[in-house]
Amino acid sequence: MGDTTDTNLGASAPSLPVIDYSKLVEFKISKDPASIRTSKREQERLFAALRDVGFVYLQNHAISAAAQQQLFRHAQRFFAQPESEKAKIETGES
Repeated sequence: MGDTTDTNLGASAPSLPVIDYSKLVEFKISKDPASIRTSKREQERLFAALRDVGFVYLQNHAISAAAQQQLFRHAQRFFAQPESEKAKIETGES
């Protein structure tokens, strides 16, 4: 699937796909055919990664470190809840 990061979880663990956000949006700035093709390939990689792995490492996204830390704090609070509380959250899955 292209670029991956080493998760150090052993040989049987899948690698986390790396998606370059700047490639996804570059075509909006340059409009040249090469950028459009690059963006399309990265979009396909993103879709495949989310479909096949469920997670990606997003690089070149310009999300501040403070916002990232806040997101991780929210995630920690959520996953620390009892299973019964987490089950109340609507996921959109049936």
